[in-house]
Amino acid sequence: MTTVFASGNDNIHHNTVDFQAFSIDDTAKRLAVSSRHIHRLIKSKRLRSFTVGRRRLIAANDVLDLYFQGVA
Repeated sequence: MTTVFASGNDNIHHNTVDFQAFSIDDTAKRLAVSSRHIHRLIKSKRLRSFTVGRRRLIAANDVLDLYFQGVA
């Protein structure tokens, strides 16, 4: 799991948002599917992802949504 910290303009706000995201391998393990299946879901746009540097991550909320939809 990766925690990404985002803050607004320091001149206006001093808020920090805690945002959790998982790697493709972590997502696959949590959903008990293969990494390849996660890649297919991303490619078919049924699972959103984003990159940070060279890492592809999936927001924890999107993993939960996928779990409750029963797509995995």
